[in-house]
Parts: sequence; structure tokens; C-alpha cells
Amino acid sequence: MWLPLPTDIQVALTPLKLGTATSFSYVSHLFDVSKATNGEATLEVHRALRHVLGHMVLQVHNPLVVVVAEFHALGFLQCFRALDGTHIPITGPPLGNQPYYSQRGFHSVVSQAIVDHQGAFMHTRAG
Repeated sequence: MWLPLPTDIQVALTPLKLGTATSFSYVSHLFDVSKATNGEATLEVHRALRHVLGHMVLQVHNPLVVVVAEFHALGFLQCFRALDGTHIPITGPPLGNQPYYSQRGFHSVVSQAIVDHQGAFMHTRAG
């Protein structure tokens, strides 16, 4: 018999899923729950918030203004995120290796990261 997912876990995973561009797979892995359970918990918390708040608009402090000001202080005008990527060399798969062959002349996986003004990772992707 499965125990119900604790409310604190449901409330913790919901903003992560709704507030970022992450997948259910990633959030499920972080909280060690199935994708189905993650989806149900997200919907349940969303319904509860909608029931309590109705159509109220919440104004949240926007750190973007601070980030832009800090980038400006570093000499980067009109910047709010920094993006970079790199090719990580891999051993190509024996069959169907064409998607992994880079324009640099070797098999690789591209890793990309977005950071804020302090170098803190905001988003990463590899593939």
C-alpha cells in the first residue's frame, strides 16, 4: 500500500514545476516520486491555490531589476542573463552516430548554461 505524498513535498515541488522550465521527469527525480504522482500533486496544489486566491494577482518582488543593475555595474548594459555552451567530447555510438557528430570534427554532446550576475546557474541543458 502506497502512503500519500506529504503536503510539504507537494507544496515544494509545485512551484519548481510551475515556476521553471523543468520537466516532470526532472522534478520527479529530485523528489523521488513518479511523474504521475508529481502531476497529480501539482494539479492538486494549483486547484487549492486557485480556490483560496481566486483571481487575485500576487505581486512578487522582481529580482530582475537587481540582476540588470548588477550586470550594468559589471559593464554589461541591458543584460539580465549570460549564456554559454560547450561541446563535451564523447565516444560515438556504433550505429546512428550522425546526430552526435559536431561541426568541430568529433562526436560530442552540447552543454549549455545560463547564469545570473553572480555566476549562479539559472538553467542548464545538455543534449
